[in-house]
Amino acid sequence: MFFLLVEKELKNLLLSPKFVATFGACTVLILTSIFAGIVEYRNSSAQYSAATALVGQELSEATSWGQLGNRQRVYRKPEAMQIFASGIHFDIGRFSVISSWQDVRLQQSAYSIEPIFAVFRAIDFVFIVQVVLSLLTIVFAYDLISGEKESGTLRLMLANAVPRTQYIAAKIAGAWLGLMIPLIIPMLIGVLLLMVFNIPFAGDDWLRLGKLTGYSMLYLTAFLCLGVLFSTLTHRSAMSFLTLLVFWIAMVLVVPRGGMMIASQLVQVPSASEIESRKDGFARERRSAFFEELSESFQSRARAKEGMSEAERKQYDADHEWDWMVEDDDRQSRMDNDIAEYNRKVDEDLNNVRAVQQSLGFSLSRFSPASAYQLAAMRLGRTDLGLKRRFTESLYAYRTAFTAYIGQKNPGGMTMRIGGNEKAEPLDLSDLPQYSPDATIQSEQSPADLIILTLYAFGAVALALVAFNRYDVR
Repeated sequence: MFFLLVEKELKNLLLSPKFVATFGACTVLILTSIFAGIVEYRNSSAQYSAATALVGQELSEATSWGQLGNRQRVYRKPEAMQIFASGIHFDIGRFSVISSWQDVRLQQSAYSIEPIFAVFRAIDFVFIVQVVLSLLTIVFAYDLISGEKESGTLRLMLANAVPRTQYIAAKIAGAWLGLMIPLIIPMLIGVLLLMVFNIPFAGDDWLRLGKLTGYSMLYLTAFLCLGVLFSTLTHRSAMSFLTLLVFWIAMVLVVPRGGMMIASQLVQVPSASEIESRKDGFARERRSAFFEELSESFQSRARAKEGMSEAERKQYDADHEWDWMVEDDDRQSRMDNDIAEYNRKVDEDLNNVRAVQQSLGFSLSRFSPASAYQLAAMRLGRTDLGLKRRFTESLYAYRTAFTAYIGQKNPGGMTMRIGGNEKAEPLDLSDLPQYSPDATIQSEQSPADLIILTLYAFGAVALALVAFNRYDVR
């Protein structure tokens, strides 16, 4: 009996106009988003290759160690999974200059270069599932019970001694099978597109794509079960649709943003201008102290030459010139390191406060299944907020190695040149440290999102069973 009821529900759904409309809309939207993501990924990869090649060429043409500070730039390599979950990929900078006198700072995000695209944001697979498919899901589910009552078929079916638990379980199963078709078929075609365009998906990428598909199915299942629950709590399909639509607006549009707004009020984060003011203030004080030390050093050297003849002074300067240059450069290096270390600590403190704010905001917004799904999808795509943290931390680590390398190669000062006075030769950079992202830093996988989506799905089913057993079919 159960399978007959499932078959009946599935046939009714597949032959309905709303299934045809849903399947067509989902196929067009999902395939369009995947194709657009593939094109954007290929363009980003081409830009990344061209930029890194240009940096390599500029470094090979450098003839002084001082030039490296202006020419060494590290670019962020695109992630293949950003095709499906773009996350904050477009919002953070693409590269940072690496030098001893400049702080690590991400520059030129995609939206800063082309701000017109930030107006409507990117439409990726995650957005389509989170907003469009979840809305279509409530269209599938809002009249599964109340609509049957209005048409009189519910009273007729239950008059044949069909167990209520079996009946509602069959309704959910049939609707679920019909709902998964508009999701799975476009996804399979999207996988073929990845192969046709030779997108470099590794084994880990396929695993994460599979998990993303599973999370999407669970997310839609949660809204399907919620739709059935609302349908059992009302006796008119119009009322069930209205209440379910209000619930959808709250869960998808209001709660995720409201949680972050509340967190921003409870945990205050210093503004960018405050942070820059603190950094600039310390840099001015440290440079002032540096120039005072330099002035005292010049005066001390001048006093040491008092009473000497002109020839003795020239000879004294020639004998100590190298030592003075090393001493002055070491003093300047300490100043640069102090400023860089202070900036790093300021950024670390700022990131700690932001982490508290983000944790609170995510905790509040996770009351929404839409928020839980989006956070899980961004982590699977490695385009979550950790993307900036991972890139920045690896840049700081590389900056330390890079400045240490420059210090070893050029202990006499950043202005030293290789070669004669007539023509400088390119530097030998065969042992220059190469940047590589820290593969040990991974996106933090939280089981909270999976638990929340599961609780929504099974909790809604349990409540629907209780409500339907008390449902008045007359």
